[in-house]
Amino acid sequence: MTVAATLRCHLCIIRAVESPFRYPSKEELLQKVHDTDVKCSKSSLTRYLKEISEEYGIYVTYCHDHRGYFINTPLNEDITDIKAFIQLLERRERMELVNSTFTNLHDVGRYVRFEKNNQFKGTEHLTLLWEALRAQRVISFEYGAFDNTETTKETRTVEPG
Repeated sequence: MTVAATLRCHLCIIRAVESPFRYPSKEELLQKVHDTDVKCSKSSLTRYLKEISEEYGIYVTYCHDHRGYFINTPLNEDITDIKAFIQLLERRERMELVNSTFTNLHDVGRYVRFEKNNQFKGTEHLTLLWEALRAQRVISFEYGAFDNTETTKETRTVEPG
């Protein structure tokens, strides 16, 4: 399965179980994945649930009371972090789609128009940051305020949570 298809499956499952919780059953989750035109068996679904927890730290758990699945968020974790992460995954899914669909720059220019946005900078570093996060690596970088015209920058170090 391609990276784009795997991301599509992961996002489909996460969207189905995110709050407000609807507690879909395994069969409902399978149907949602099938609706994305990806073939998925029960064993594949189990594998995807495991990948979601291992790769993203999002724990999809079965609730016996509601007879369905939900995102099991620790009490001390901010739900906005998960929502922001899901948005990042959605962006990555779109980029994987562009990468897998268009074979050269000419094809992209024919079908897609990118708007110029001078405020959206640094996206070339997202892949590197993503890999560091997945590998649980500490990263250091120079930071300057986004709207600050001063040239003062400070070094920041971030470790995965």
